Amino acid sequence: MSSSETIVSYTSMRPHRFFRASLVFGLLSVCVAPHGTAKNARPNRPRLVVPPIARIGGAVVGVTTMEKLEKRFGKGRMLVGGHAHGARAWRDEKNGWCLFADGFYYEPGGRVLDQLVLSSSVDFKEPSKVSVVHLDREALAFMGYILLGMSREGVCKALNGRVHVRGNDVVLTARGYAPLGRKHEPYTTWTATLSFQKDRLTEIAVGCG
Repeated sequence: MSSSETIVSYTSMRPHRFFRASLVFGLLSVCVAPHGTAKNARPNRPRLVVPPIARIGGAVVGVTTMEKLEKRFGKGRMLVGGHAHGARAWRDEKNGWCLFADGFYYEPGGRVLDQLVLSSSVDFKEPSKVSVVHLDREALAFMGYILLGMSREGVCKALNGRVHVRGNDVVLTARGYAPLGRKHEPYTTWTATLSFQKDRLTEIAVGCG
C-alpha cells in the first residue's frame, strides 16, 4: 500500500473510528513486539529444498561447490564452459567415463555447480591433459541408483515411468529452492537429460536455473 493510499483510507474514516483504530493498532504493536521493533526481529530464512534429480556422483547440483568437488576428485582440467574458466573435467580410465562440471561464484564458500554431466561418449582432443580419477561405478550414480550403461527400459522402469521422452532422450524436470545469497536469485528448477545410444545410457546431464 502506498503512502497516498494510506492517507486516503485514514481521512475517509469518521474521527471516532480513526481514534479507535489508532488505539487498537497501538495496543497490538505493544503486544506483538514488546522487546523492540520488527527491524530487530530475525528474518525467516528460506528453506533449502532439493529434488532427487539434483543428485549425481555424490554432488548436489545447485548446492555443491566446485571447491568441494575438487576436494573429492582432485583438481580437474580447466575449461571455459558457460563461465570464464569456470568448468572442470575429469575422466575415469577404468570405466571410460568423463565428468564435466560447471559453476559460478555465488557463495563465499566457492562456485556453486549449475551443471554436471557424466558421459561415456565424450572424446577429448588431449585426453592426457584431463585429470584422472578412479572411482567405483556406484560412486557416480544418478539419484543413487541410475548408472551409465543401463538399458533404456531399465532406466524408465527404475524411474517408474515419470519421464518425458524427447527423441532419443529421457528428460526429467523438478522444482525446488536453493538460495544463493542476497544478491542473486535462487535456483528453482532442475532438469536432467538422459541420452541413449544403441539402447544404452551413455550420458546424464543435470542442470539448474
